[in-house]
Amino acid sequence: MSAAPAVALVVAATLLVPSVVLLRRRESRAAALAMTVTAGGLVVTVLAHSAGAARAAAVMATVTALLAAPLIVLLYPAPRLRHPAGFLAAVTLGGATTTAVVMPGAVDAMGLLVLVVLGGHVWWNVESSRGSRRRAATVSAVAVALSTLSAGVLDFALSGGDASSPWALLPFGLLGPALLLGAGHSPTLEARGLAVVAVAHVATAVGVLAVFAGVAAPLLDRASDTSAVSLLSLLTVALALGYRPAHRLLHLTVSRVVLGPRPDPLAAVELVTRRVGDRPEDALLAMRQALALPWAAIRSDPAITSGVPTSATEVVALGEGLPDLELGLREGDEHLPRADQRVLALAAPLLGQALRLQALADQLAASRSQSVAALAEERRRLRRDLHDGLGPLLSGLAFTTDAARNLVHADPDAAASLLDDVRGQAGTALDDIRRLVYDMRPPALDELGLLPAVRQATRGLCARSGEPLDLDLRAPASLDLPAAVEVAAYRIAVEAVTNAARHSPASRVSVDLTTSPDALTLTVTDDAPASAEQTATWSAGVGLTSMHERAAELGGRLRAGPTPTGGRVTAILPLRAPGTHDGPPGAPGGPRVPARVAGRSADQRAEVPST
Repeated sequence: MSAAPAVALVVAATLLVPSVVLLRRRESRAAALAMTVTAGGLVVTVLAHSAGAARAAAVMATVTALLAAPLIVLLYPAPRLRHPAGFLAAVTLGGATTTAVVMPGAVDAMGLLVLVVLGGHVWWNVESSRGSRRRAATVSAVAVALSTLSAGVLDFALSGGDASSPWALLPFGLLGPALLLGAGHSPTLEARGLAVVAVAHVATAVGVLAVFAGVAAPLLDRASDTSAVSLLSLLTVALALGYRPAHRLLHLTVSRVVLGPRPDPLAAVELVTRRVGDRPEDALLAMRQALALPWAAIRSDPAITSGVPTSATEVVALGEGLPDLELGLREGDEHLPRADQRVLALAAPLLGQALRLQALADQLAASRSQSVAALAEERRRLRRDLHDGLGPLLSGLAFTTDAARNLVHADPDAAASLLDDVRGQAGTALDDIRRLVYDMRPPALDELGLLPAVRQATRGLCARSGEPLDLDLRAPASLDLPAAVEVAAYRIAVEAVTNAARHSPASRVSVDLTTSPDALTLTVTDDAPASAEQTATWSAGVGLTSMHERAAELGGRLRAGPTPTGGRVTAILPLRAPGTHDGPPGAPGGPRVPARVAGRSADQRAEVPST
């Protein structure tokens, strides 16, 4: 078998296999049928030529080359014959094929017409398509362009000025696999980038071959001349060394034309660093503008996005505990270029820091809202207690005093009895006032200090054995706490000690206070080992819930539960800088009130006797 039939059969096989796959997938059926017809036409041409039917072989070859094969591209990825452009292209192909069959001498002219029409249709199909159809159409454009240019280069290199070489048909064997790949909608395939690479390489190769042919032809006529051989060797070395720079220059030029200008890395870094400290939305917009990216998003909840999503993306980590940055790649990019990666290496940490600051600002705003809400709730409770409790009581005192004054001369005994009632009501009012003051802030905290106040509040507690509960209090020598933290620590410590006395067989309870620059750690432990009965009592009741709420009000946390050596309650309460918020003493976020326990931790039991 000669070279021409063998090449034709190879190309037929490369078209037939992808067409079968596409038909089974039910994708691009019209183009797949055209590929099947083209493969059949090549086989029939080879059989006719082998049988000696030269005219039939020529007609079949003409129909296959000018109609069946162009229809593959015309119908891919989906037929658009109803559009005037598609209909005109199909009619032109049919007319050119008919003319070439009737007038064999016009085959070359009709072939050139078909190439022009096919190139225009491919360009229109790419520009008018969107989404996956655009990617598939671009794949077909790249495949046709690469096959045609490669066939031309092979024909130029192998024909030697004679008739066309049959090997020039071989590059068209790439068309079927390329269209199969394009129909797969691979998310990593960027057709424009493939086009840029293919055009740059083909153009560079054609340029190198043209230079070599133009310069080497005169030298080959003097092949016996030693100087000509030396010059030819130097030319070969120069072209080999110049291929890479020439390809890079052509790649940048074609990339700028096809994909648009790329950003300058230094200008991009300057723009991003100037805007990255703004709101995350503005920082994303600045990053997109600086890097000329179609889309950017921060994978937070809810997500922060900017631009239009793309099929190809790349994820950049912003730091531990922070959401990732997702960037939509430009058409033609399979990954971020190195220049963009260098920009992100500088900008990503700044964006991460901006997100941290934004999160802290949101937490601060939420904390302030909680403080304002807690203050308003406390004021409403005080108003209700004063209005419903002290209000009527004081009104009754006023009326009783008026009645006693009216009777002081007429009935002294009745007036004295009314004054006794006034005295009793005044005592009740004083008790209510003390209760209100205690609820706001226990007076013992200001009079004694934190640990002595805890000891005083738990003085009457006894163990299950009936013996007084042994309470061990430990704290640093100097303990200066914000008012809100001091009140919360007092309430949690008293509640934890009380729970230990009520619900466990403990005889000894320890209260330990430790401080760090950021937080106060309160630990209350008892000496009752964990048992099934004790474990069952650690369900969340009013006391545990109250302790958790007091710690959460300050942004802290509390853990409580049994251990092999006894029950343990640990509260971590954050410390705020003095004067950060305005508010009443004892309210969350209120002003700092020094705890008067300096120098007392070593002699707690000496100042407040143990029971």
